[in-house]
Amino acid sequence: MAQRSAIDGPLSKRQAGTDFAAELVQLLHEKVRVRPTSFHGGLFIGRDCHTIGDHSDVVCAALKSKVSQDHFDAYERAWSIWNRVRRTLNRVVIIPTDESARFRADTAVMVTLLKRSFPWLSISPKLHILMCHAPEFLERFGSIGLYGEQGLEAWHGRYGQNAVKYPGATELERAAAFMRAMALEREAGADVLTRNSPKRRTSRTGAREATKMGDKRRRENKPQQPVCHAETLKAMKKRKQWATAVARESTKTIGAFLESTRAAIV
Repeated sequence: MAQRSAIDGPLSKRQAGTDFAAELVQLLHEKVRVRPTSFHGGLFIGRDCHTIGDHSDVVCAALKSKVSQDHFDAYERAWSIWNRVRRTLNRVVIIPTDESARFRADTAVMVTLLKRSFPWLSISPKLHILMCHAPEFLERFGSIGLYGEQGLEAWHGRYGQNAVKYPGATELERAAAFMRAMALEREAGADVLTRNSPKRRTSRTGAREATKMGDKRRRENKPQQPVCHAETLKAMKKRKQWATAVARESTKTIGAFLESTRAAIV
């Protein structure tokens, strides 16, 4: 009987982890409106990862009764820190000095918190770069997002909108004229900047949010779109594969950590 209980313990915890992975992916699909994509290895793309971060409270609420309070508090705090870090990390702007200092502190605190509270996590190359190199890069060059793929895409979009204003015999000449104009505008006086700046003002906070129950912008008031049965089944299959992979990887990671801990004790 004792041997059976010793076996049932790890098996029940493993099954609980598998069940939560399935619950989590269903929650992300229904509440957060994201799903794994085939072209990204069955994982979530970057834009969806930001969406998950914006709805991290939903994920934390689902986990609240399933782990110890200490682990839950550390997990919730890690999400809070990461939500600050990722906004600095990906913005295609020059970051102010005080925000750069806060970024350095947040990255160190987040990685230390994860490693201390969840010791089975390894310091991956990305976490190492985030803690040891990203703050140095940010302080030296003033931005990280400007030098990433998102920054290049943002500049490409701006050039695509304004290239027609700068004629040239070749694409290279038009790009050069565009860059010269930007360089001159940066050093121009307040009168020139005012004349060339966008005339459309940003709307007040909350102006585009639905406030009335009958507003058509609410999801429940929008007309139902036809559903493709084959596409629905395919999405369900992808979600199941993601949940299975997450459960399998977590079991392997924690199992290896426990084995190394036992070996160190012996």
